[in-house]
Amino acid sequence: MHPCDSDVSLRLYFFGSEKCSPGHSFGPFIREHFLIHIILSGQGTYHAAGKTFHLSGGDGFLILPDEVTLYQADLDNPWEYAWLGFNGRDVPDILNHCGLDSQICSDSCRLTFHCDSPLLIPLLRSLCLESRQINEYEKLGYLYRFFALLSGGESSSFTPSGQYLEKAAEFLRNHYDSDLKISQVADYIGIDRTYLYRLFMEGFGISPQRYLIDYRVKMAEELLRKSEYSIAQIAAGCGFYDSSSFTRLFRERVGMTPGQYRRS
Repeated sequence: MHPCDSDVSLRLYFFGSEKCSPGHSFGPFIREHFLIHIILSGQGTYHAAGKTFHLSGGDGFLILPDEVTLYQADLDNPWEYAWLGFNGRDVPDILNHCGLDSQICSDSCRLTFHCDSPLLIPLLRSLCLESRQINEYEKLGYLYRFFALLSGGESSSFTPSGQYLEKAAEFLRNHYDSDLKISQVADYIGIDRTYLYRLFMEGFGISPQRYLIDYRVKMAEELLRKSEYSIAQIAAGCGFYDSSSFTRLFRERVGMTPGQYRRS
């Protein structure tokens, strides 16, 4: 364990997500902290402890400190994953409670798993979306919530609502570029709009409307970095049909205007 973590029960170092290109690999590499990857879609392989694990959407893998690891996206169906880097004195007990090992102790070391809770992947997507708007305590709360779901403590009682939540969040991500009303999402799922709002507040801590706006801004950020489209074109392509509203909402979440972001 890193010396600065000996007095901390749990610390979240970093988190993120990436849609990998075919064959993209990372490693061989050694880290000083724990790292968990959750595969959102696609396939790939994880090499650790002298073994090769073939993994796909809904699977996850644990990287241990001071161990050589390598992971690679599939050539035909490359994975998209989210990750959490963490450490702390309570990590061995937390991982054991989740059915994972905190060190290489035998040939049957538990380094991979499958996400049984339908709320776990939406939770990670929400964390990545909310990263600019939440403080360090809220981020740590996400990490504890992640381990609560991974351990199975909430999966059975939340499964029906979790399925609604994931379906609604997926619908928002797939239609963020259209003039979408939250009532349309509720109608698509087949539930009341008030119930949909409650599900998002319980699962993500934000409303469906805020989830949609945050996702639109995230997509706009990516287009500002990677494309030469005008700011007006990007705004319209991300579902913002009023340029002034786009600029205001973008600045609230990113801390600068779209033009400043592009030049930075």
